[in-house]
Amino acid sequence: MHKLLVPILLTLAAVCRLYGATESYPVSGRVIDRLTRQPVPFAAVVISGQPGKGAMADSAGKFTIAQVKPGIYRLSASMLGYRSALTPEYIVSAGTPFIEIELEKSFKSLAIGQHPVKNVRLKIETDKINKRFCKYTFLIVFLRFTSLYFPM
Repeated sequence: MHKLLVPILLTLAAVCRLYGATESYPVSGRVIDRLTRQPVPFAAVVISGQPGKGAMADSAGKFTIAQVKPGIYRLSASMLGYRSALTPEYIVSAGTPFIEIELEKSFKSLAIGQHPVKNVRLKIETDKINKRFCKYTFLIVFLRFTSLYFPM
């Protein structure tokens, strides 16, 4: 029985691998600034409609998304300080071209009149006030408690 089991399992594994194997190709390119044509380092690039399938550009703006099944896809790139970009459709196959994604700087990152440093400082000062309030409240409760149970 054991002598038959091993060849059957090996044949089954080979058949599953043959029918289950699908080709996949890498998708590579680079992310650049639209105006300066300089690379945008560490931008996130994902395949639109496929969550978890993406890559991060390196310091030269180059990226490679490995093992993408053949098909028609759009890429989405994003980076802090830039508007997100969606590419036209590309056919992923053995002849997938080198894709260049252009990002445009976003000037809406800070609204006019906002001062984030002051907001942070205000939060810290409010926390200090809350700590003082808690400390004095505890002191008052403690003094009342001691005066009730230990009268002089």
